[in-house]
Amino acid sequence: MDRISLPQRVIRRIRFDAERVRGRLQDRRRRRASGNREFRPIFVTGAIGSGTSLLAASLSQRFEVAGAALESARDIARDSCLWIDQVSRYKSVRDYEAALDPPADSQLERARTELQQLYRAKADAPGLPWIVDKGPNTNLVRAAFLARAFPESPFLLIFRDPVANVEGFRRKWPVFGADPLDESIRFWAGVHEAFLEQSASFPERVVCIEYEALVADYEPMLASLSERLDVDLARTVRPVDARAEGKGRGLRGVEAGRIRVVRDANARSYETLSEAEVDRIREMLSPLHERLRERAARSGFAHEAAAG
Repeated sequence: MDRISLPQRVIRRIRFDAERVRGRLQDRRRRRASGNREFRPIFVTGAIGSGTSLLAASLSQRFEVAGAALESARDIARDSCLWIDQVSRYKSVRDYEAALDPPADSQLERARTELQQLYRAKADAPGLPWIVDKGPNTNLVRAAFLARAFPESPFLLIFRDPVANVEGFRRKWPVFGADPLDESIRFWAGVHEAFLEQSASFPERVVCIEYEALVADYEPMLASLSERLDVDLARTVRPVDARAEGKGRGLRGVEAGRIRVVRDANARSYETLSEAEVDRIREMLSPLHERLRERAARSGFAHEAAAG
């Protein structure tokens, strides 16, 4: 692990605090500019590390949307029924998983109101009706609840080769790395199965997108997605901020405000796993992965080459 000096830590902390204050002031200005406007969210979801940041940032950069809540369940007010803490704050995978449970239906209107407040704070083009709501894990497990709160909103599920995704769990988030491999495998299966079960009641609103398809054919995929959602492509490409969320996390490959698609990330993940670990993940998750690929293929967002 790279070590940094105490002065470097102090400087990093000062910069972090300054950025946080700047962000809060910006949110207040946006909220005032939005007034009481109601937005229609495009829910982006998937397991953490599956490409949700890439997809959500691409939508906010290339589509005619008002803005993006890139971590809606963490950016929402802390007293909200939808708020969740950082993954690192939980003692185990199961503790974190329990925190993902959806609120009771009695909290539906409250949740809708709290999300609209968040959207107003994130809308930098308040005259547009759509806004991106990215919720890795949360929007998977809470899909039915969110679908009732916003009955016209689509859900974009991006999924990834489970070998690469599970390896990412354990490398990027210590909570997953500290638990046995089978806990990460069980979690990957659980959040995807929860979404498939819940979304069965609104299949026409779901688009499944294979991560490998998006990175292999980026521009055409975005054009197809624009048609599918009936949301116009932006006339000019908006700049995207490179957010520092730690090595290997968040959106990578941002240069001069433009997204540079990283196409070899899966290969890197395979290099860090043993043959036995790869075999175990495939044994447990390949059937579910194939079901997801079949759904993506039916809507034209699957990769032709076999995963892995």
